[in-house]
Amino acid sequence: MRRLKPFVVRSLVVAVTVGTAALSGIAHQRPPDTFAARSYDGDDDRDRDREQYRDHDDDDRDRDRDRDQDREEEHEHHKGSATHASPIALTGDDRFIWSVNPDTDSVSVFDVASDLNHRVAEIKVGKEPWCVAISPDDEKVYVTNMASGTVSVIKAARKKVVETIKVGTEPFGCALTPDGRRLFVTNQSSNTVSVIDTDSDEVVETIRKVGQKPHGIAITGDGRKVLVSQFLALKPANDPRPLTQSEGADDGREGRVTVIDGYSHDVIGTVALNPLADVGAAFKSDGNTLKREPLTQTFDNVSGAFPNLLESVLIWGNIAYVPGTCSSPNGPFRFNVNAQSCLSGVDITNGVAAFTT
Repeated sequence: MRRLKPFVVRSLVVAVTVGTAALSGIAHQRPPDTFAARSYDGDDDRDRDREQYRDHDDDDRDRDRDRDQDREEEHEHHKGSATHASPIALTGDDRFIWSVNPDTDSVSVFDVASDLNHRVAEIKVGKEPWCVAISPDDEKVYVTNMASGTVSVIKAARKKVVETIKVGTEPFGCALTPDGRRLFVTNQSSNTVSVIDTDSDEVVETIRKVGQKPHGIAITGDGRKVLVSQFLALKPANDPRPLTQSEGADDGREGRVTVIDGYSHDVIGTVALNPLADVGAAFKSDGNTLKREPLTQTFDNVSGAFPNLLESVLIWGNIAYVPGTCSSPNGPFRFNVNAQSCLSGVDITNGVAAFTT
């Protein structure tokens, strides 16, 4: 049986005590026999009671400080490397690579120790597997099955599926918290994120209001923040232009990344990625569709672009890197004008866009 850490026990005691007091209607009230309600024979008694209550308040503050410190120590104890969704994963001992095979509904295992580089197993999972995540102890492997709407749980030593977990519609990305206790799964067509307890291998929460088409996912090394890319760009919320003017413009939409609290599982923000006002001289266009400028065989119109098709998220330091395909819908159409690869950055600490290039 897993032992409860001291800070957990104290938190439960405090929560039960406060909850009971609140339900009985006496929270934050002193009993009748306090210095505010008693009659005193002299100043000495009053001063003595006041001193006792000051000592009691100091004790409360000390307990709160100790509880907060314990929580910080627990977070630091489990702090590790940031994690992110991927169709391929390497075990912690660098011996095996696991890779999904969407076309054959399977997962392949390769022994790469000492450059052996040969396949040792192929395991059937659900339909169209897209993401694989390996537990920190290398004992379990999780695979999202996009067409099945499930997550396969594989015992690594046995190379066998031991559990199938039902999640949302079209699960795509998956990432384990650095301590391995939770698996977050983006459900692309139900616009939710499933949270799976890896001890019981059950969904313990479904996070909603995460935006449209949640796709890529990454978790910070301390587990405090979960970042989810919204696959398709959307019209900016503060854009005053009507659709007749904004739709088709090189800045008519914006890519977005949702930020989730890794502990409470609340959505705490949405970051709009910066558009590019000028993607460079090599991407200038001949003519301008929205301005109805005709073709002149002279490529002299500056092209902008907005981040779109946000496939994944990768965290390094304080920056979350979001690769995508920047769209320049204002034409005319030309192979090197309407779409370019681009990379956006999110400042994780401040929750704002850092750059797009």
